[in-house]
Amino acid sequence: MLRLILPLVLAASLLGAPARADVLRGPIVFLGFTLGDTLEEVRRKGVPDSEPGDVRLVCSGDRLARETGQEMGPPDDLRKVGVKACHFIRNTGSGQWQPARFKFGRHKHTSLFYFTPKANDPALSERLYLMALIVEPTTFDDLAASLRKQYGKPEDEIVRSIRTKSGTPREVKMIAWYGPRYAIHLQEQGDELDVGGVTYIDHQTNSALRRLAKAAATTPSPRP
Repeated sequence: MLRLILPLVLAASLLGAPARADVLRGPIVFLGFTLGDTLEEVRRKGVPDSEPGDVRLVCSGDRLARETGQEMGPPDDLRKVGVKACHFIRNTGSGQWQPARFKFGRHKHTSLFYFTPKANDPALSERLYLMALIVEPTTFDDLAASLRKQYGKPEDEIVRSIRTKSGTPREVKMIAWYGPRYAIHLQEQGDELDVGGVTYIDHQTNSALRRLAKAAATTPSPRP
């Protein structure tokens, strides 16, 4: 399921942020996490109100993520420049690991976190720049109400056409809030997916990383 959400997160990260009123006046705080947190800060904060079990943060490339079948990588172009995708998993007590869920609104959802590459500058190294929740389409109205209560009227409210995972055409809702650096997108359902997502993103950092990934892809490999 986590691997299937990548196209939805990628779509949100490509939307950018039009120049609109500043409804997001600082780093976004969501479920105790703040865009700009270090990887270790996110690991230490853990999952509030988690179900019982051993809960751990695993990232792309981690041994535990591979061994448990819970590895979640970013798109290849971002992986190649050092971006990490992480999420919390929990041991159910029977030796099985599954995604740990966060309560938002009246429901619980699986989370996903993207971190900047390691760098010599601690202010830039392994910093959280994207948070996402994987959501069921039936929870859209509940989530939209929670977000409206916190951020007010969305700056974008659109309906777009998609094809569901089974190939059925469908109209889905999407709403968004923008600030000069941060943005929030909620989409009822993703194209060719059976789930939707809410994405919190530092779009300045995201744009910089995408430029870096594009430059890396067009740079010829050194000759042996």
